[in-house]
Amino acid sequence: MVVAQARFTEFLRSLGEEFEVFAPYRDVETGHLFLARFDPEKEMSLFAYRPVDPLKMLFYPPRDRVLPASGPPRKRIVLGVKNCDLAALALLDRALLPVDGFPDLNYRLSREATWLIAADCTEILPTCHCQLVGLKPYPEKGFDLAISKVATGYLVRVGSPRGEELAARLAAYASPSPQEDLVWEEVVRERQRVEALLYEANREFLPYLFKDEKCHDPENEEWNARAADCIECGGCSYICPTCYCTILRDETRPEEDFRKIRTWDSCQHTGYARVAGGANPRPRLWQRFRYRYRCKFTLMPANFSLSGCTGCGRCIVVCPGKIDLRKVVRTGGGAVKTAGR
Repeated sequence: MVVAQARFTEFLRSLGEEFEVFAPYRDVETGHLFLARFDPEKEMSLFAYRPVDPLKMLFYPPRDRVLPASGPPRKRIVLGVKNCDLAALALLDRALLPVDGFPDLNYRLSREATWLIAADCTEILPTCHCQLVGLKPYPEKGFDLAISKVATGYLVRVGSPRGEELAARLAAYASPSPQEDLVWEEVVRERQRVEALLYEANREFLPYLFKDEKCHDPENEEWNARAADCIECGGCSYICPTCYCTILRDETRPEEDFRKIRTWDSCQHTGYARVAGGANPRPRLWQRFRYRYRCKFTLMPANFSLSGCTGCGRCIVVCPGKIDLRKVVRTGGGAVKTAGR
């Protein structure tokens, strides 16, 4: 099904009473993309590249009340979701909604209340590297609907039973169907162009293989050198779409009900793994720095059969020390010279 851009906007308007709609918009000064509530008077940036903030912000917010549970959000649709964030949600689903474990109630309610309309990437950032971790710059699975930009509007694909219901409503706004083969040829050409851009941007980092055997030395000078530019701000953890570690606090006040609040935490902080008796399994910076890479490239794949890195590149952008994750992984052996140094 192909829907003209103007008609697609009309469809979104029609959902206003039933759904809260979020879409990416470009900041005119910085060029960055940010998710915001749908505004029909503003131009959306549905394609381009991923937004600044990870999608987990909507499902696993930085601060959340877990007791009593915060309750389900209003039904909502998120537009322009990129494949790196879809892959991250797939990992979070396995971690927070285990088949044989205890599901995270707030996360489950948020997932159930949200429809995802994914979109192809038509641009890349210098830090994008989804290809290096086996992903594509276009949605493959994990979406309800997916859209690709074509000359006559948006080519729409269905990815779930809930997506079929949404597509049935969207069909009333669809354009007369052109020759399907020609439309798909246009989509394939555009995808190949973006994949070529990604390859050229990341060819210096091939082969891309994390060498876990380098992680077990009790005193590792190589990792000490890699961590030299880290200031332990935790930004890489907070901005990462697959990090989900939190710390719990009681915030009960006089004459108020008991409340338990969780906030994001980072394994890069000195006190992250410290226990009540004062013992700390990773007291030194290089040990915590190393642990983050082990978590992404060894522990998460072992536990969830998915890479803990989705190639979004957000951690590279946010790092005050200009540490490029790709360079740390690529070097394997020997000290790393961080970007910009």
